[in-house]
Amino acid sequence: MATCYSHLSSFALTDVGCKRKNNEDAYQMFPEYGVFIVADGMGGAEDGEVASQAIVDELSKTLKTFDPAQPLTCQAMQAWICHAVNEASAWILKRSNDRNKSGTGSTFVGVCFDPEHPDRAVALHAGDSRVYRIRGGDIQQVTRDHSLANAAGITDERELNPKFRGVILRAVGLAVTTEVEATPFDLVEGDTVIVCSDGLSKMIEDAAIAKIIQEEPKIEEAVRQLVAAALKHGGKDNVTVVAVKVGPLPEPIPVTDLKVAFPSDFGHAKTDSNPTPQTPIDLNANTVTRMTEYKTPLAPLSAPKPLPSQKSKGMPLLLIVIIFLVVAGLGGAGLGFYFKIKEARQTALIEKMNEDARLLAQQQIRAAEVAEAKQKAEAEAKRLQEEERLKEAERLKAEEEARKVEAERKAEAERLKLEAKKAEELRQQALEEQRKADEAAQKAAAAKKALAARQRAEAEQKLAQERQRIEAERQRLVAEKQKAEEEAARLAAAVAAGNAEAEFTDREKAVLHLVRLAKQEAQAKAYCTFMILYATKNMEATPLVSNYDHARQSLLQWSDNQILTAHKLKQLTESQLSPIHTYARALSVFLSTNAVELYVKRTRMKEPAKKIWECLVKEAGELRATSMDDDASRLRLVRLVEAVSAEAK
Repeated sequence: MATCYSHLSSFALTDVGCKRKNNEDAYQMFPEYGVFIVADGMGGAEDGEVASQAIVDELSKTLKTFDPAQPLTCQAMQAWICHAVNEASAWILKRSNDRNKSGTGSTFVGVCFDPEHPDRAVALHAGDSRVYRIRGGDIQQVTRDHSLANAAGITDERELNPKFRGVILRAVGLAVTTEVEATPFDLVEGDTVIVCSDGLSKMIEDAAIAKIIQEEPKIEEAVRQLVAAALKHGGKDNVTVVAVKVGPLPEPIPVTDLKVAFPSDFGHAKTDSNPTPQTPIDLNANTVTRMTEYKTPLAPLSAPKPLPSQKSKGMPLLLIVIIFLVVAGLGGAGLGFYFKIKEARQTALIEKMNEDARLLAQQQIRAAEVAEAKQKAEAEAKRLQEEERLKEAERLKAEEEARKVEAERKAEAERLKLEAKKAEELRQQALEEQRKADEAAQKAAAAKKALAARQRAEAEQKLAQERQRIEAERQRLVAEKQKAEEEAARLAAAVAAGNAEAEFTDREKAVLHLVRLAKQEAQAKAYCTFMILYATKNMEATPLVSNYDHARQSLLQWSDNQILTAHKLKQLTESQLSPIHTYARALSVFLSTNAVELYVKRTRMKEPAKKIWECLVKEAGELRATSMDDDASRLRLVRLVEAVSAEAK
């Protein structure tokens, strides 16, 4: 018994989609009971999820009360599924009322396989979630959408007014009970049954669904491809797919081995073949609400059992047999005729109600379109009226602007007239001022000439005084030079006496020459000082000259305390030669100032003397960039000083 559904293999997958933040779909597979369901919630993220999950939970709780080892008949299973759906519908409605919210609900679709007839199954649904049967390359939609488009006879929902697209006429949770439509269909080995939400059916064409199922033999991979295809084509809604593959059909289970148990409310309402009237849709509402009121379906009717015949006493057996056969024939024919008439009446009634529903839906659509056209006409009339009002306001505004422009034009003409009069007065005044200015300029020119003559006389007097001072300074420096030369001769004699045969290195030569330059200040400083004083006035006390004098005095004091023999020079360390280094750096900075360049410009030297001084200026600038810590740089400095002194003479 427990393996009566072992020929079914199933797989399910759900996805939130590309547009939604929450998944309002729910599904559940009960392979041990042969039941597979999908619910698509509505009413917002929280309410939609709760509604769809409530259906799944209620059906799970209901089926767990039965033992899978003893399957229910297909009719009993249908009844219990509808009972669970109604329980969920009542709970959802109560929750919505408690929260003072409306519109919360869920679609429902499921498949119930028949253990008594393995080649049959029943689709149960309310809403627009679907059941497909795929056989080979053919696909058949088993369920019919409970939607406004379907009721109006429109196959392609895109042809419907956008206001009515997506409107469904049945849902779980909008009333205490919900009418669930039952649709039986046959099965063969190899069929695939698809139970899905509209997130799949509205994103992919039926032919594309059939192609994926046909080309992919593995049911798990086929379901994944279906979900991926729905997402690729937009994924505007949650998408849920439950697929059931039918294998080799098992042997039927006799009805005597099945359990027959129906819920207490079974048979208290009409079946879908005689549905209750739909609740009209409010065309003036801001949003179209998916709502209707339904009741539990009745299980399929079974033919009444014939009453047992009774034997008549006192009649011949043959006559009894003949009478029985005649009565049975007439009764069978009459009973068959009765059922045919009843079936024809039910079919006509279903067609009439479907036609009434279709006409009602079309009337509602037409009424909505008329109302919409009326609203558009009223809006157009208001727009035209507003445009006319705006045009009148613009005309009045233009007239007012024209009056303002004319007033401004007159005011501008008056202003220009006054300005012209004032300009003429100003011109006359300017001519008078120009005459006075010319007289003042002539007087100023005479005063300027007198001042220039006086300044020239003063300048010549100052220049003569400066020349006298410079000459006195030069004579003083010549005397100091002579004294320095005598001192240098004495130093040289002392060095020669100490080690006449010693060969001096670059370092020793640099030390001796710098000491000599410091003592023979006339060669090192006299002409440079002359250049600075000649080029710029009053520069004796500048930091440049002060730093040079300080370095020179320090070197002279150091040299006086040394006996500069060749042996002594070789023993001096770099730290002991610090006064030599300081003096060399101060002297290089002193020479590299712009005094030399200014001297060249002031004396207006001509070729070739000018080129020689340019070379000296360049050499002085390069030496200033060096640190004066090496002997070669210091020797270059000595030669530069000697060259400057020679050229200055």
